[in-house]
Amino acid sequence: MRNKVEHRRIRVRTHYRTILTISILALMSVLPLRASDAGLPDAPSASQSQTPDAPSPAPVSSRHYYQGASPAAKGGNFGVDRRVADWRYLGLTGAMFGASVANVDLTHRCEAEGTCSFLPHPLSRRAFMYGIGIPSDLAVAYVSYRFKRNHNWFWVVPEAAVTGANIFVAAHSWSRLK
Repeated sequence: MRNKVEHRRIRVRTHYRTILTISILALMSVLPLRASDAGLPDAPSASQSQTPDAPSPAPVSSRHYYQGASPAAKGGNFGVDRRVADWRYLGLTGAMFGASVANVDLTHRCEAEGTCSFLPHPLSRRAFMYGIGIPSDLAVAYVSYRFKRNHNWFWVVPEAAVTGANIFVAAHSWSRLK
């Protein structure tokens, strides 16, 4: 009996460390990052002086001056604009998915121990919780992306609300664990 209790304590500590690590990584990804070489030119030719007899390059009117498909080695971007999907968007989306995973894991453990009963019995299986949570997170991330692409300040609200709800339910489930 004592060995079984000790094994359970070790397992709970391991799950706690995993959830804590995911939460810390999600929070770190939301913090703004600054490149240390932001003042450097993009190309070596930008810092070299132009010779007077060399022709200057034609002015480029848009950000991407080439037409056609991207090179095969580069891979496609699946229609994602990198100016929209910046570090803030990706960090908040990662935090939302991390909170969802923590919520599913803690709620499943709480339901398995019998200390929580706020889900109907068929939904207390981990596969069903992931089957509902991950697609809904993808839908919220898409809605948030569309808001951000249209320069709407509201893009933060859907992901922040889902992240907050997931953290609230995960904390509730964690407090009910034996």
